[in-house]
Amino acid sequence: MASEKDQLARDFEEINKLLAQYPQIHIEKTEGSPPATYEISYQLKGLTRQKDGRIDQADRHLLRINLPFGYPHFPPTVKPLTPLFHPDIDPDAVRIASHWQQHPSLAQLVLHIGEMICAHQYTLEEPFNQEAADWYSEHTKDFPLDEIQQGDADFQVGELSMEGGEDELSFGLELDIPEQKQEEQQDDFDLNLEIKDTPEEDVNAQLEEIQYHIDRNEVVTASKLLADLSSSSPEAQNLKKTVSTALANRDKLLRKIEELENEDRFADAYKIFKKVQAIAVDTPALSDIGQRLQQSQAMLDAFAQPKQKQKQKTDEQKSLTTDLPPNQNGGKKKKKTPPPPPNSTQQGAPPKAPKPSRPPIEIPIKPILIGLTLLALGGGATFLYTSEMDKMIEIERKWIEIKYQRPHTPDQFKQKHIQAEQLLITLKSVHLPGLGKEKLETEILDLINSPELKKGESGDKEYKGVPLPAPLIKKLIPIDENIVKAAKAAEKKRFSTALSLYQDALTLAENAKPSPLDPQFEIMSKELDKRTQDIKARLAKVREQKQKEKRLEKRQQAEKKLIQSLLFFEELKKKNNSSEEGLNIYELWKECTKRLMQAEQLLNDNPEINSQKRQEKIKTFLAYSRLYQYLEAARAAYEQGDFAKAIEKYQSALGLLDEERVLFDTFYEENIKIKRTILKLTITLELRNAVDEETKANEAQIDEEKQKHIKNALMHYRQAVETIDTSKIDKDKSIKDLERYINSKINELSLKNAKSSNQEWWQKNYERIFTKEFPSIRPSLLSKPRIEFVKIEHGRLLYIIRCSERGIGFELTYQYNLATGKWSPYREKL
Repeated sequence: MASEKDQLARDFEEINKLLAQYPQIHIEKTEGSPPATYEISYQLKGLTRQKDGRIDQADRHLLRINLPFGYPHFPPTVKPLTPLFHPDIDPDAVRIASHWQQHPSLAQLVLHIGEMICAHQYTLEEPFNQEAADWYSEHTKDFPLDEIQQGDADFQVGELSMEGGEDELSFGLELDIPEQKQEEQQDDFDLNLEIKDTPEEDVNAQLEEIQYHIDRNEVVTASKLLADLSSSSPEAQNLKKTVSTALANRDKLLRKIEELENEDRFADAYKIFKKVQAIAVDTPALSDIGQRLQQSQAMLDAFAQPKQKQKQKTDEQKSLTTDLPPNQNGGKKKKKTPPPPPNSTQQGAPPKAPKPSRPPIEIPIKPILIGLTLLALGGGATFLYTSEMDKMIEIERKWIEIKYQRPHTPDQFKQKHIQAEQLLITLKSVHLPGLGKEKLETEILDLINSPELKKGESGDKEYKGVPLPAPLIKKLIPIDENIVKAAKAAEKKRFSTALSLYQDALTLAENAKPSPLDPQFEIMSKELDKRTQDIKARLAKVREQKQKEKRLEKRQQAEKKLIQSLLFFEELKKKNNSSEEGLNIYELWKECTKRLMQAEQLLNDNPEINSQKRQEKIKTFLAYSRLYQYLEAARAAYEQGDFAKAIEKYQSALGLLDEERVLFDTFYEENIKIKRTILKLTITLELRNAVDEETKANEAQIDEEKQKHIKNALMHYRQAVETIDTSKIDKDKSIKDLERYINSKINELSLKNAKSSNQEWWQKNYERIFTKEFPSIRPSLLSKPRIEFVKIEHGRLLYIIRCSERGIGFELTYQYNLATGKWSPYREKL
């Protein structure tokens, strides 16, 4: 059990170890051995008030830490030796109570004070320095002022020590387990386990993959990968910005394509489509958009071509008619209008000449007839050409519709075939050459005779090198997909997944069986039966692999847990109670006990890894682990002041020693040590209770309460003496000294108790006593009763008792026997 001196020594060692890691903090001075007072210097930036009132920074600060009586139950007191401007610090004290309540560690307190100096830690509510609190609240953005830097320090884990002197209340038990040779341990635990750590997420690899997709213009895929990326590094942010910009440009171009399509500007829309491909080639349905634009432009070109040809023919005819001679241009001549005759009324006008005779008109009948014939022939030819052209335009329009159909079922393929045959018949009714009839006829015949059309009509498709009916292929695809996935899962030893996928495939195969009336019943049944048999064989194989792997995994896990439990015990045995900050040894031994019990059960459940050596080793380790657990629980209870719980845990440790004595090498010595510790603890508990009662007696204002607490204190002191007397442990010097002290306290309190009791007894019985000794006294006239203690003689308390009757005083000498507790007159001289 740790005494106060041990606590101070551990704290001093702990602070030295901790400050070895923090070069900015030093111990300047200590007082006591081990120290109970420290002066600590901090090479950190903190605030201080200058003489002129300015708030400035200082780089060195000195504080004193005092450990009071009752430490660590009472927190240390801290005083700044150099000025500090901080809400929780005034010139005489530093507020640490709340921190100490949560973290009662002196070493951690030293670090906490450093955090306060740097302005990492401060409180603005109910501060010690209100001015500092106001200043801090206005300058929060400037904090912290500094950082406590941690340097390199060697750290060594000491052996678990429980040794202590017999004169101290020490819980030290030298319970070293005999070490076994390394060769024996290797023979005992010959394992070949490969324990691999799970790799962390490789963010750089993910970023490289995303950049790869961006370089290939696959920004949609890159966007999905970025959404799953947990990193927020600058590289990831740049990639997100690049992808976001690309997707925004793509969406803008897609809207432009839609506008151009609505305006029938398919060629321009197709150019924009190429730009979209250059930005985001993996845009969903992008290829469908390009195909749709190409088909729309092809139909537009087909409709425009015949109209251009017709316009060209019309222009040629007009040109031919314009180039004919005048006598052939409509078969008529223009009449010439003669000039007007001169005015006969004019003076000097010559006389009218005589009118000459007119020759007969000759009409060119033959040329006119030839022209009329040519005109009729030309009009008929034009009419025939226009009619054939219109028919050809309609055929080409229908051909485009048929050509770009996407049939999926046999009926749709047959319908496409029928439409192509009908269109071919219509095409043959076009007799005028030079309209592309031959080329179109070849294309239609190629479609009609194509293997794809024939295969579509029959419903058969090639599946894995074998032509099969389309309905069967549709059923086989999900079955085979599950088989492939299951096979891959089995290769990766994911047997549960493989079994689930195989079972799904089997269910699909059984549900896909056709009706006997189905025309393709035979071929479908043959293929599905083949799949069913294959799946069942695979299922049986995977189940066998799973069981084998499960047995192997169970054995490996048992071996792993077994050796981890033993290594955990060996490591824990080396740890010292104060070797690591915040280490809870009791909880670690509790966990160790749990693991060793599980290891013991593993040996019982796995005979193939069980052996007599292993069983004995596990039992020995388990016994020591339970013993250490009890001892640590007792130590913790003692340090918390819970002596009753400490005694209980030590008695549990004692019972374990008796129960498993064959497993402990030093049973007798440890048994005696624990019994002596229990005796001291029991005595200490009674003494503490007795002191508490004495304190209450001194504070009591009422005599009855005072008397009650004194009696209780006597009871605890006497119980302590009885514990010593009834103990079978040899009394060492410390116990004998303690027994003498307790007996002195019993005598002291007995006397005090007697005096207090006698005062009370006297007040109640003085009339009876004086009446008995002085029969003439009238009790009703007695007054001023007084009792005065004279001395103690041979176990008797001697008193002088006085009383008055009408001014006449009476006096008696009485004695009280401490042994018998009786009163009687004292007849001898005082």
